[in-house]
Amino acid sequence: MIKEVVFGGESRPVKYGWSALALFGELSNTGLSNLEKFETEMSFSDVLFLIFAGLKDGARVAKKEFTLTVEDVGDFLDLEPDKLQEFLDIFASQMPEPKNLKAPGTGQ
Repeated sequence: MIKEVVFGGESRPVKYGWSALALFGELSNTGLSNLEKFETEMSFSDVLFLIFAGLKDGARVAKKEFTLTVEDVGDFLDLEPDKLQEFLDIFASQMPEPKNLKAPGTGQ
């Protein structure tokens, strides 16, 4: 499901699914086994990567051009710090509980 967030002066689609998680994992060097610790051990970079991944995947699914950089996300958060909670709420609403995720092939 795509949510719209006004961020950086524009309405932007945001989506957190497997493609966004894959991008986040690449950017943050994080895997499924680390998602359970995610809420309590997020770095500042993780926050930017998470928002960036949701915005990029939202644009992809909505078939909109995406030109933001991770640094742009940081600059927008400097101006709109209240948006952080909005992105985290969208992420939480679109992702299953980490304890319900199992690494492929592990049966755990």
